[in-house]
This record gives sequence, C-alpha cells and structure tokens, in this order.
Amino acid sequence: MSGRASTPGGGQGSAPAEVAPRVSGAVILTQIESMVRLYGRDTYDRALARLPDEPRREIEELLAITWIPAATAQRLKDAVGALAGRTSQEVQVQVVRASLGQIISVFWRFLLRHVSDEALVKRTPLLYSRTFDRGELVAQVIEPGHASFELLGWPDVSDYDALGLATGIAFVLEHTGRKGAASRWSRSEGRVRFEVSWPHGGAASGPVRGP
Repeated sequence: MSGRASTPGGGQGSAPAEVAPRVSGAVILTQIESMVRLYGRDTYDRALARLPDEPRREIEELLAITWIPAATAQRLKDAVGALAGRTSQEVQVQVVRASLGQIISVFWRFLLRHVSDEALVKRTPLLYSRTFDRGELVAQVIEPGHASFELLGWPDVSDYDALGLATGIAFVLEHTGRKGAASRWSRSEGRVRFEVSWPHGGAASGPVRGP
C-alpha cells in the first residue's frame, strides 16, 4: 500500500479532510543518522527531548515504511540547530546534502553517473516521489547545462522544504559528475519552480534561496 497521501472524500456531502504534507520515514531516518554524525549524539538526543510529546513520539516510533508530517521533521532539525548554534536553513542544507550523499553512494551513484544529462534530469523527480507524499516534481531540460523543474500540486510548500528541494536537486547533479551544479527556486502566482545549472569547471554546488 502506498504511503502517498490522498484526500479522503468521506460520505456524500462531507467536507474533504485536510492532510498535512508528509515525508518518508526512510528519508528522515537517514537524515537522523546524518544529524548524529554532523552534530553529535548528545546534541541530537537533547534536541529530541525538547520536542512536545506528539512530535517526539512520531520520531521515536518512526519506521522506514511509515510517513511523518513534514512539519515534525522541521521541528526536529530546528531543535538540533538551536543546540548546535546553526540556523534552521544551515541545518536543512547540511543535513539534506549529507543524507543524500549516503543514499546516492549506496543505491544510485554508479547508475546515475552513466546516463546523459537529459536522462539524469528526468530521473531526479523519482527521488522526490520517494521523499514527499504531496505534489509531483516535473523536469524539463532547457539546454545543455541548464534545466528547470516545477513542483505541481503543492503551491504552498514551505520555504524550508523548498530550500531542501533546491539543495537536493543541485546535490544529485553535483554528486553524479555535474560539477558546479547550482539551483535557484522561486514562487510566483501559485507556481513553484527550480532553475538548475551546472557550468563546466564551476565551483561547488549550492542552493540559492528563493523569495
């Protein structure tokens, strides 16, 4: 059974229930491992203890096959950042890069390094679909070294999660041989877009924050 959210309709005349965006347990468990490596077990344990009962239980009971609210994942990383002396955005970028590096190195690196730019860009949304249960990331190659992505079905994605997506998109390209990959996200008239470039011989990748 898929973990991706649907909006239940209930009976005739009932209002559809609002389902908060959720993130894959497998992704968050990998991010927790990265937080422990980056900031230390003690920092992580103290950050978890700071959370209110419900989000703390959601994290303590997390399994790779379950999903938790994206807001809970952010609360955990915010708590870690507060103890580690990092901003929320710094933790998001560092943890996304560290955890994606582990995932790609184990499961994807060889495969993705041996495909064309166009094929790689088209495969990137697959990682998104295994991370969030809301929306769909659609990719299109514009020209060599330049691609655009649009997030459909989630126009109110938080700036925090948009930053994580921008970071992840650039990192996938960089980590599979497209050195100098950089991404920029923007929100306009209900549309969330990501522009990505990877100039030859450029500097290390990094997301550029949107509005």
